[in-house]
Amino acid sequence: MPTVTWCEETSMAFPATHRSGSTNRAAIQKLPAMGLGQRLRLHPRWLGASFAALVLAAGSSIARRWASTAPASPSRAFVGLGTGTQGRAAGAKTPQAAYFITEEELQREPPIKKKRRKRVYLREDGEWKLISKEQPLPTPSEDPSKLLLQIDESGKALRLLEFLENAVHSPAFEMKHAVRALDTLVVQRPSLNEEDLARLGDQPGLGALVERTKAFLQQIEDEDGGLGPRWSTLLLHALAVYQDVPVLHRLVVPVAEEAAQAVPDMNNKQLARCVWAIGELRHVSRLLQDNLLPLMVQNSRILGVRAYLKAKAPFEYSLLRRGLFKLRRDVPYLREFLPGPE
Repeated sequence: MPTVTWCEETSMAFPATHRSGSTNRAAIQKLPAMGLGQRLRLHPRWLGASFAALVLAAGSSIARRWASTAPASPSRAFVGLGTGTQGRAAGAKTPQAAYFITEEELQREPPIKKKRRKRVYLREDGEWKLISKEQPLPTPSEDPSKLLLQIDESGKALRLLEFLENAVHSPAFEMKHAVRALDTLVVQRPSLNEEDLARLGDQPGLGALVERTKAFLQQIEDEDGGLGPRWSTLLLHALAVYQDVPVLHRLVVPVAEEAAQAVPDMNNKQLARCVWAIGELRHVSRLLQDNLLPLMVQNSRILGVRAYLKAKAPFEYSLLRRGLFKLRRDVPYLREFLPGPE
């Protein structure tokens, strides 16, 4: 083990020189004005000869300095210094340390409010309860544009149906509002659990929406107009998503009749959604598979639609495959007209 000499000026230990065994006093006197990196570069032989001795000496130096500034009472805990210790000039005063009483810290009352994942919880009766941010239902606007915005901002499905209970009677409520409401219900389907779905048909807002939509469809038929490909597709898709709600079955036949008129103007994505909806709603009315489906698959149009969707629209392509598979499986005579799996 090499000989180590302690320097009181620098509070550091230094190994003896390689040949004489005595310490280089001239080099040690220059050390206080040098940084740690310069001290190590001064005698590079020291690092290889006595690295363990340097580590032990540095540890003892740190322990001495910590003992001189440690708190006297064991019940007090050290928080930190007001300023950093790096770059402190020689002879500068040591900043005062800040402390807190551990007993006082442990006696603090627990918080009654917290926030997790942008949700606010309030502690009541020893339990954390979620604070709802839902605002009271707005009054249905008489402006068609504002009414559309209110439908979009209604939130979850049950809240939307509660709003529609009064909104369907607004003079600004039109066919586009009915289509937007049903399409919003499709988007908010994940907010409904099994119990909500079982009671969905008993919601007054849904019944009022169905009656008003049916009146609009009758009015459109009397005026020799049509829903068009976009609205027809959205309505048929919404009815297929909520096929387990019997109150919506009253809209299947009139919507299918409007979709049959719009088939020539439908694009490939709309056609795929309609084929999937036909497979889901086939048990409600045979009009879908006997009248609407042949218009979509005639002249081998379905082959071009499938090829396009496979390359450009994966989601609609999966819907088309599911619809064709279900129709071929459940209706044997349709296998003669519908393409098989690729």
